[in-house]
Amino acid sequence: MLVFTGKLRDHPRNEIENELYRFRNRIFSGRLGWDVESYRGLERDSFDSPDTHWVLLEDSEGICGCIRMLDCSGTYMLSTIFPTALAGECPPCTPDIWELTRLAIDASRAPRMENGVSELTFVILREVYAFAKANGIKEVVGVASLPAERIYRRMGIPMERLGHRQSVDLGAVRGVGLRFHLNEHFGRVVSQTLLGQYQSVEHKVEHKVEQLAAQI
Repeated sequence: MLVFTGKLRDHPRNEIENELYRFRNRIFSGRLGWDVESYRGLERDSFDSPDTHWVLLEDSEGICGCIRMLDCSGTYMLSTIFPTALAGECPPCTPDIWELTRLAIDASRAPRMENGVSELTFVILREVYAFAKANGIKEVVGVASLPAERIYRRMGIPMERLGHRQSVDLGAVRGVGLRFHLNEHFGRVVSQTLLGQYQSVEHKVEHKVEQLAAQI
């Protein structure tokens, strides 16, 4: 299993972008029946910019997991699309708080942990944790359906509901706004021993050179 963290333009395969949007369409529109923006089998929205950061999981069949990470000092979903999920709180607007959105996995393509949760979810959140620690991110927030919240709780992820802590109508489902605490407990939860083999994908060589030149 391959693991990529970064911007889509830094992925070594140029076709990865359309593969991601097809995967999202299959999960969110096809499997979950959400009312998402879909065109010619591709699900994408206004938050999918060239500078958006992703965690992607790939096996021999293609993408099998993803999550999108958005800097809260810019435009993000919780503040603009799902403000009711803030539950009375002011939306975060600082660069040390990021939002997690578009978490999707194909659980049939990886083992499950003893608690029944797919290893893919653990790997994705492990990469989120590593990215946050490397980039000075203190906490992450997000909107989750109630079933997704139950999965996080089953994993033992340290988190809390935002504001008045009551679930709200998100359209297709009821859900909540969540604040994830990126503490040592979070790190221990996502660092558990896994059965699958997971290997990081190298970024494109030209972009690595550009990044090095910018640091000189």
